[in-house]
Amino acid sequence: MSARARGPLSTTTTGIDVQGLGRFAAMAGSSIAGRSSVDWVTHFLNASYYGVPRESRDLAQLRLAWAVLTTYWHQLGGGPLGARHVRRFHQSFRAARSPDGSSYPRGLLDGNQLEGGAARLLGDWFGEARADPARIGWGVVFQTTAERASYQPEVRLRRAKLGQLTPPAAALSEQTWHTYAPVPIPGVDDLFAVLEATDTWSHFPTDVSRFTALRSGPLPGQTFEIEAIAELARHAPMLTRQYVTVTEVLGRSQPDALGERLAAISANLARMPDDEPAVLPPGAQPTHLVELTTHAGHFLGQARNHLILFETDHRAYVRAVGNWDPMPWYVRLSYSYKGADAQRTFWGLESPEHSMLRQFARAAARRQRARGETPVMPPELAPFQEDTPDDHRRR
Repeated sequence: MSARARGPLSTTTTGIDVQGLGRFAAMAGSSIAGRSSVDWVTHFLNASYYGVPRESRDLAQLRLAWAVLTTYWHQLGGGPLGARHVRRFHQSFRAARSPDGSSYPRGLLDGNQLEGGAARLLGDWFGEARADPARIGWGVVFQTTAERASYQPEVRLRRAKLGQLTPPAAALSEQTWHTYAPVPIPGVDDLFAVLEATDTWSHFPTDVSRFTALRSGPLPGQTFEIEAIAELARHAPMLTRQYVTVTEVLGRSQPDALGERLAAISANLARMPDDEPAVLPPGAQPTHLVELTTHAGHFLGQARNHLILFETDHRAYVRAVGNWDPMPWYVRLSYSYKGADAQRTFWGLESPEHSMLRQFARAAARRQRARGETPVMPPELAPFQEDTPDDHRRR
């Protein structure tokens, strides 16, 4: 999607869709944060990351902040964080203040204060466990491998505001199709293996959003809660949630079905008036397709997104292709203000701070290193080839 709103406005915008508007507004917060905790949860994220000047932000701080919140929620038994938890939470980080640290919650948290506060809040074991792939999953850091093995991600699903699936349903002539910039990857098989490890998606947050799997099952049929951060103003992040489900997965073993789906997507893109780039460059071979479909309340309305992996003679890529119905006015307003840029950076060739696909590409390279191989890093990823300090903690 471009920075401006694309596609026609919904033909129903002359009326007021009270049910749809109410559902859209009700998506504030997160399944781990009750209404009485949204303010202090977003304050903590702001103190850890969003309140820092953009040029000084460290994505490792955001990963740690999310891990603290999700692990604290888990330790409390999986009930929603609330106002009754804020005193102990804030006091843990205030007590971890270093000589140069802030008097949190009035100031920002530096790395030492964030790590020290996490140890006081959660236990001294937290730092070591966070570095162990066998003790992390679904955004939670577990004290033992046995605790991880017994965890059921469906505990969040029970509190999720999961409406019905909302695939595009308008006439094809009214739907919008859009391709995002292809992201070069070290190899399609390793990238697809990263996608299949749905329990780790939450360990690749961007400053736009975080995906957390809500089911114990594999990639097909998996549902993700997307905790999205909208910076309405400087130092003022707003936390909202949306949901998507993986409704189709195709791979090398299904070449006919994969070819038919790509042909249909290409034909729909060719109808767009803005000369959308082709899904595949000349001579490219598709290898995998993953389709994600929105649920009611998603900020795009009725929509799908397709992750397409393909190979050329010299490289491998992953590319996102979006498809959505005309937007109701309240969806279009949100999309025009922040949503379009967020989608472009999240699914495109941006820095790891913005693009989850680039983080997936780095994870694919780590898989290759773990086998003793030397990944061939595409030039576009070269500035981010070296792992950030806590990247080795991810599988």
